[in-house]
Amino acid sequence: MVKRRTRCASQGCKCRADPPEPHGPYYDWTRKVDGKTVSVRLSEEEARTVKEWIANVRRFDEVAGKLEEISARALRLIRR
Repeated sequence: MVKRRTRCASQGCKCRADPPEPHGPYYDWTRKVDGKTVSVRLSEEEARTVKEWIANVRRFDEVAGKLEEISARALRLIRR
């Protein structure tokens, strides 16, 4: 997930001032769905929730990796 601030094309806009005040923040969540890249713009509240989901997936992947290592070790011991 990415938090972005942007500038528009309007020359008189505050995002073009000195110092600039960019628009945003905008939260974009990009992922693969059926082999295609899909991006979704999220509200701040949705972004907080998705950030938790991403942390949960990373933790799951870590635990699953450890289980795989343990299984491989157990198999080596069984085969002795």
